[in-house]
Amino acid sequence: LINTLGAIVDQVESEKLKRIFSEVKTAVNEGSSLAEALSHYPDTFGQLYVSMVRAGEASGALDTVLFRLADFTEAQAKLRAQITSAMLYPAIMLGVGSIIMIILFVVVIPRITKIFDQVKAELPPQTKLIIFMADVLKGYWFILFPLIGLGFYMFNRWRKSELGRPKWDVFSLRAPI
Repeated sequence: LINTLGAIVDQVESEKLKRIFSEVKTAVNEGSSLAEALSHYPDTFGQLYVSMVRAGEASGALDTVLFRLADFTEAQAKLRAQITSAMLYPAIMLGVGSIIMIILFVVVIPRITKIFDQVKAELPPQTKLIIFMADVLKGYWFILFPLIGLGFYMFNRWRKSELGRPKWDVFSLRAPI
């Protein structure tokens, strides 16, 4: 195990991973179990990894467990790549749609509003709301970015809270992706 960890340290290109594996190797060399050494790095090795390694050490089948973890990690990376490629098109379309909406609100609607003002026509409430939104966007566009940032921040706080986490998990599991 020490030789294997040493080989991993030599082969890893990432400085962060090289340091982590070096410290894991040192801990194992000093008598710690591999699971205990890995548990000191929860951001790198999740609870699943540590628990499976602990079970593999206890049963004497550490090599089988490590092969299964390798297969699991590869499948997880493949799934992540598929999800990323599947979400790329909708993300691009959302960006293009947003740009088109901004152009409509900042350029087109103010020109149409001038026509309505000249005719002095009574407009329906929906049209008045759209004209109001266009005026706000055109006059106070600089407030939009901080508001979007604040919205993301508040959403992430809610999603990580005790109240929001279960609701977000239920939504995530029911989402059609």
